[in-house]
Amino acid sequence: ILIIEVKVADDNPSPHFSTFNKYFPQIPKLQLVQTLLREKDYDWGLKIRKVSDYLTSIDLKSVYEEYH
Repeated sequence: ILIIEVKVADDNPSPHFSTFNKYFPQIPKLQLVQTLLREKDYDWGLKIRKVSDYLTSIDLKSVYEEYH
């Protein structure tokens, strides 16, 4: 399980993550941003990544095999 939010340009942590974190602190949180200058990691489980880099790093074959 992973909580994801996608944005065009805002690299500040989404306020929605603080709400999710109250109820699901153990679930990793990922904010994908189209125009991101640098990646960020927060000690409460949020990672901010450039959307194009993140999506191209996904091994689609293993994802397909996991669900079929």
